[in-house]
Amino acid sequence: MNLRKKALCIIIVTFIILIGILYIISRELLLRSFSDLEKEYTKKHLYRAVNAIEHETSSMDALLSGWATWDDTYNFILDKNKNYIRKNLTADSFIIQKINIIIYTNNSGQIVYGKYFDLEKEKELENTKKLFEDLIKNYRILTEHKNIKSHIKGIVLLKEEPVLVASQPILTGKYKGTVIGTLIVGRNLNYKELQHIENEVKLPVNLYNLHDPKIPKEVIKNLLKKQPDTVQILNNKTIAGYTVIRDIYKKPVLVLKVDVKRDIYRHGEGSIIYFLVYFLITGLIIIFITIIILDKFILSRLIRLNKTVNTIGKTGNLSERVYAAGTDEFTELAQSINNMLDSIEVSQEELNKAVMNSITSQIAVLDREGVITSVNEAWERFSRERKGEENSSSDIGEHYIKVWESETGEFTTGKLKSLDGIGEVIKGKSQYFSCEYKCELPSRNIWLLINATPLAAKKGGTVISRIDITERKKAEENLIFMEKQLRQAQKLEAIGTLAGGIAHDFNNILSAIMGYTEMTLVFLVKEEGKLKNNLQKILKASRRATDLVSQILTFSRQSEKEKQIIEIKPVIKEVIKLLRATLPSTVEIRQKIDVYSDKILGDPTQIHQILMNLSTNAAYAMSKKGGILEISLTEVEITESTKFSDLEPDSYIKLSVKDTGEGIKKETLDKIFDPFFTTKPQGEGTGLGLSVVHGIVKSYGGSIYVESEPDMGSTFNVFLPSVEGGDKKKTTGDLNIPPSGKGHILFVDDEEDIVYLTNQLLTLLGYEVTGKTSSQEALEVFRLEPEKFTLIVTDYTMPYMTGIDLAREVIKIKPDIPVVLCTGFNDSLTLDKVSSFGIKEILFKPVNLNTLGETIHNILNRDA
Repeated sequence: MNLRKKALCIIIVTFIILIGILYIISRELLLRSFSDLEKEYTKKHLYRAVNAIEHETSSMDALLSGWATWDDTYNFILDKNKNYIRKNLTADSFIIQKINIIIYTNNSGQIVYGKYFDLEKEKELENTKKLFEDLIKNYRILTEHKNIKSHIKGIVLLKEEPVLVASQPILTGKYKGTVIGTLIVGRNLNYKELQHIENEVKLPVNLYNLHDPKIPKEVIKNLLKKQPDTVQILNNKTIAGYTVIRDIYKKPVLVLKVDVKRDIYRHGEGSIIYFLVYFLITGLIIIFITIIILDKFILSRLIRLNKTVNTIGKTGNLSERVYAAGTDEFTELAQSINNMLDSIEVSQEELNKAVMNSITSQIAVLDREGVITSVNEAWERFSRERKGEENSSSDIGEHYIKVWESETGEFTTGKLKSLDGIGEVIKGKSQYFSCEYKCELPSRNIWLLINATPLAAKKGGTVISRIDITERKKAEENLIFMEKQLRQAQKLEAIGTLAGGIAHDFNNILSAIMGYTEMTLVFLVKEEGKLKNNLQKILKASRRATDLVSQILTFSRQSEKEKQIIEIKPVIKEVIKLLRATLPSTVEIRQKIDVYSDKILGDPTQIHQILMNLSTNAAYAMSKKGGILEISLTEVEITESTKFSDLEPDSYIKLSVKDTGEGIKKETLDKIFDPFFTTKPQGEGTGLGLSVVHGIVKSYGGSIYVESEPDMGSTFNVFLPSVEGGDKKKTTGDLNIPPSGKGHILFVDDEEDIVYLTNQLLTLLGYEVTGKTSSQEALEVFRLEPEKFTLIVTDYTMPYMTGIDLAREVIKIKPDIPVVLCTGFNDSLTLDKVSSFGIKEILFKPVNLNTLGETIHNILNRDA
């Protein structure tokens, strides 16, 4: 809401409040006066009605004066002649005189004659003697005249109905003699009589008994407090006046009500409304004139001042100034605002300069033409570096497009689009532009991100910001490279998983070959000869194949074994075997093992990994010219004097892999153990090999050091803490007849050849065998006759139900049944982990005849 509207609202609201106050005061003061006047006016008409009733009573009393002092009336009391009745008390007499009752009494108050005439029906009522006697009895005063001038008039109640009565003593025509009796006349005060009174006073008149429920209780209460009258407002149009009508004994018997129209009150309300309307019209005229004067001398000047200040605020042009003519407070306010703008302008310039210099980004401000008007210190430093001169001139005053062209080098299509984008912002046709470009400096090449935005000010212009994003670009390139390396590692992992699966299946084939060969040699071929020699060669080749499968399983990295005391020499021999089969003949492999004890606490699979990774890297370094790969194993003692930086004094096994290849550059040596770092071309290396070696060595509490020079080869020295104990029992490859036994064995394997072979073998050893190729079928057979079987031999990897699941189910049926588990490559399985499922032993495929027979014999004899 603007200032004019606010001022108008304030004036109108004030005027409305003033009108409301005047209206309340008028009602309280003027209407109260009109109300009092109305009550007085009502009482006046009320007493007019009372006077009308009294007038009727007086007219009856006047009528009675002629009859009471008439000689014929006097004689009628004495002789009671009927001729008087016939001549004077006719129906016409009652109608003309408008009387209903006439009673003659003697001095004793006894009724001489009485007549009751119904004026409406114009006939005399019969049997009225009792009525007249009650009237005389209740109102004895009517017959008690103390002198000849005595007159009694008023109202009495006859059968609870009001009657106007008048009573005078009966005298002679000359007012002489004694009072001989009393003459009483009465007129019923019925609705016709009230209509006559209404016609006379020109107002509605009603007469009620004193306790009539139509009379408000408050009115009765006020009248009984000896108040002569009371007034009550009935509605907006009528007001009523009430007064008590007393009987001839001055006792209140009736209430007279007169209804008066509220003309006076309505006239008062109308007068107030007219007054307020006149005041409203006059006030509106005054308001209109006041607003015009207020707008001309105050509001318009204030609004102009406000518009100027708002314009300065929106445009940010602190050079704009406020103008206000005159010498009043507005002029002083305008001058104060101008002084404040001067101070703000100076402070803003200093603040802008400080802020721009504190920003690490390079900032430049251009005018509407694209000429640089100001820059921050970061821009200045970069400009000097770009020009290659410490005291070179500033870019201020130069056109930015020329500066940008000098930074971006050769002209390209992308450069043309960027020029168009920057030009659109400078011309005000675009609100934002951003691009990245490479800038060649005398000492280095960097990437810059430029942002161009319009300057929100009256003078216009453009703000250019430049950010060095070289590190981000390098990080993005590294991320892309690492993603490629990760995909390569995932491929290798998939190949390893595939190799593990192939090795598992190959184990099953070797199990059949070795099993049949061993069984033939032991049970069928007893004599030396060509056949036995051939079978032994088959068995030897199978064992070599078994070693190859073991090496493939090591490569597949299916699981990590728990650390145990192991010898390194056998692992070195295995690796050298594998290397001889895979490396080209240009690489000569030498081994130098000079140790008394080669025992460490570790995992042979991981030692195998260390040797394979170091050896393949060495072979790759010699792939172009060939060379010598030397693997050596020695014992070293680290003391305080010979202590390496991260090795504690102790006994160590030193494993060295040396090559005569290209060597490693000095700047590369610090990165070779970083994950995904590789010097091999894309697709030939993952950058994970040395990182894995470093991690394994550190987990053993050891260390690895590199000695290398370009074209002089490299030597990787691995130090591993040595341990004592853990002598292994040497096994021979000689075949002996396994011990025989008795019992029913359930054999389960998903390979049918292995089931058939094992069935024959165990049968030859004296066992009864039930063979199944499905673990589910085996469980059903066992569930039908669990007491029939003494031992279960099951493969681990089978469809639908593994060997461990089968063991878990059978011990629910027969808890004491021993189970032997066979597996091809799951090194993570240990007896401690599966013993709770009734598994007594774990055999790794291919299982030879002696091992299987001895294991079964030992378990059955131990349980027995």
